[in-house]
Amino acid sequence: MDQNILDRLGIRYDEGVARCGGRAELYEQHLLRLPQDLTFSLLRRAIAEKNSHEAVFQARTLQVILEKLCLEKLCRELTPLAEKLVQLEDPTLLAGEFSVFGRHFEQTMAELKAQQP
Repeated sequence: MDQNILDRLGIRYDEGVARCGGRAELYEQHLLRLPQDLTFSLLRRAIAEKNSHEAVFQARTLQVILEKLCLEKLCRELTPLAEKLVQLEDPTLLAGEFSVFGRHFEQTMAELKAQQP
């Protein structure tokens, strides 16, 4: 994997490898599977459907995934949005902020897909 790209994306590669017992191939395998994960799509749908309970659940799930895979930049961006979701009855009130996060998330996923062998 291109370390310069990972650094630009805010991915802490060395920490991710350490979390996988020092096995770089295992970490890379998990990281490269992330673009196929449905959590972000489920979060976007929950917001569109004004389902605040599901939106909070999916935001927290995505937050854990990003944290465990050491995607620091995205996790730092999602965390305050997830906190705000907990306070709202209507998650569409954060649609604009999630739209910005969504663009960053999708750009990161596209970059990860490009890293696949």
